[in-house]
Amino acid sequence: MVLINSIMLGNMIKGYLGSKAGNKISGIKNPVLRRGVGKFLAGTGLDVLFPSLESIPRNPEANLLFGARSLSESKLRESIAKQSHQAGAIGESTSGFGTGDQKGIHKSYDWRARLRPKKLGENAVYAIDGETKNNPILAPLVASGGIVFQYTPTIFFTGSADYDQRYLHGSNYPILTYLNSRPPQLPVQTEFTANNQEEAKYMLAVIHALKCLTKSHFGDSALQQGTAGTPPPVLLFEYLGDHGFHKVPVVVLDYNMSFPGDVDYVPVRVGTSNESVTYVPTEIQVTVNLAPNYTPQKVRGKFDIQKLTRGELVGHGFV
Repeated sequence: MVLINSIMLGNMIKGYLGSKAGNKISGIKNPVLRRGVGKFLAGTGLDVLFPSLESIPRNPEANLLFGARSLSESKLRESIAKQSHQAGAIGESTSGFGTGDQKGIHKSYDWRARLRPKKLGENAVYAIDGETKNNPILAPLVASGGIVFQYTPTIFFTGSADYDQRYLHGSNYPILTYLNSRPPQLPVQTEFTANNQEEAKYMLAVIHALKCLTKSHFGDSALQQGTAGTPPPVLLFEYLGDHGFHKVPVVVLDYNMSFPGDVDYVPVRVGTSNESVTYVPTEIQVTVNLAPNYTPQKVRGKFDIQKLTRGELVGHGFV
């Protein structure tokens, strides 16, 4: 009886100390410093005394999509609008910026990076079952309207024009003749984190979707369905608003993911089966290489360099 009471007392003390320490560390505003303190305690072995520090949430206040589930939808939109500086006092006027005759922009823009199917193509991309109208593993992406990048990504954006060089005998400089221009490829680098089961399910959905978005319809089942030879889908990439990346038609050229060995892995159950378990890391680095892909009809019928220069081709996805 004395031994049992001692164990219970020890657990009570550990729980009390862990709660106090967790509250103190959660109060540290700087996320880098907060993580550093947690890692320091883990390295010294003191995390045994503070069990609540074993999985300190990583930068939860910056995670609008996942970390703010307790907020209502209106509160979430308001928070996004404040961060994007799009709500309220931004004004337009014919005489200048910020003059008395300005018209305030009262709608907010969801400027987060998003990779989504084209309209009416969602069922094919998500492989939604015709009977159940559901795909459990990709259900989080269906709910969020595509792959919404959890954190602000890094994008490398370059464009180029090809010229043929002609050299004259004895000349110091070549003569360049224009051949064509090429749209930029879009390598998108970002990370996903899993602080809870919902985030872990979302990460698993992203991983699974990228595996499928680079594959075509092939095999006997595709022959029976009449889809044999259908290439991977053309998606829409959106980021930063109207004059950023607005409905850019893209294909996924390649992707790579880094599954680190120095983080925890958490189990994820998909659907109603308790036997289907997949482990995902609490943090993963993802790079997706996108390439714009326009139909010949759209390039011939919609492209106009004058309108593009004036910013009038918003919504056509030209970059």
